[in-house]
Amino acid sequence: MSLQDQFDSIFQRAQDAARTGGVTAHLRASGVLCYDIAGGVDLAHGDDLDDALEAPELAWFWESTRSGDATEDYEQYDLPRDRPLTAATGKNATALARELQEIDEDGEQRYIVLFGADLPLSAGLSDPTKLREALGDFVRGDESPIQIVLSHTPDVGSLLIWLPQRPSAVAMRLLAGLKINLRQPAVTRDYDPKDAYMLEAMYDLG
Repeated sequence: MSLQDQFDSIFQRAQDAARTGGVTAHLRASGVLCYDIAGGVDLAHGDDLDDALEAPELAWFWESTRSGDATEDYEQYDLPRDRPLTAATGKNATALARELQEIDEDGEQRYIVLFGADLPLSAGLSDPTKLREALGDFVRGDESPIQIVLSHTPDVGSLLIWLPQRPSAVAMRLLAGLKINLRQPAVTRDYDPKDAYMLEAMYDLG
């Protein structure tokens, strides 16, 4: 399974959720836009991401945190409570897959943020400082290696998708086959960078 196929799976679940929960678009005249897919979206499942991490167009990075303690099912894998920023590679494909699936003792999924970056321009983004700089450019609408950001927020049951005003071709291809029309959301709101769930607030981008 390619990485694009893996994230197609994420968006397919988002499509299913959108049928019942709807899509809320957080819009503004300039800067990144955010789409909130309601309905308790389940992030990607998969037994093996080795092939997924061979994607030719995007490099992926992720970080995550678990609210409660690990269950017996997952204690054996020794997954960190707080996953620092990590580049997705063939060597950690299994860890990524398990974190995407993990449910803690309170029945909550992990809070996970995934960053998709243009592969040729992605060097160094596993450094939190460089990622933060790239995110700053991304949210302002400036040129950035980051093409798309996904955030699973289990406490509010949403999958948040951030895209530029003019998404890249690769980001559009990720969305194209999923029949989610983000340009015709059920609800529109003003983008509020001070919202705790927005990238500006999460990463103190000012």
